[in-house]
Amino acid sequence: MTVAVACGATTISDIAMLAGQAELSGTVASDSTCWRLLDRLDTAGLGAVARARSAAREVVWVQHAELSGAPFPPATAADKVLPGSSPPLWATRS
Repeated sequence: MTVAVACGATTISDIAMLAGQAELSGTVASDSTCWRLLDRLDTAGLGAVARARSAAREVVWVQHAELSGAPFPPATAADKVLPGSSPPLWATRS
């Protein structure tokens, strides 16, 4: 579940998508296990998860820039750059 949340999962089905990638992410929690955990999180806990995810993504963006020599390219639609969308939109889901 941690990997899915770090990748931006916001629904139980987002977490389930990792089931086919067990060699990469390990065993995926069952739906009922996910619901039990989510039921225990209050507003402060959910805020802490969002802040931790944001901090982890920032580290990844910096590492990407260091390794590639370039920041993430901005997101585009219809060959037009979407303003304020770097890093890409998928990386900023919260």
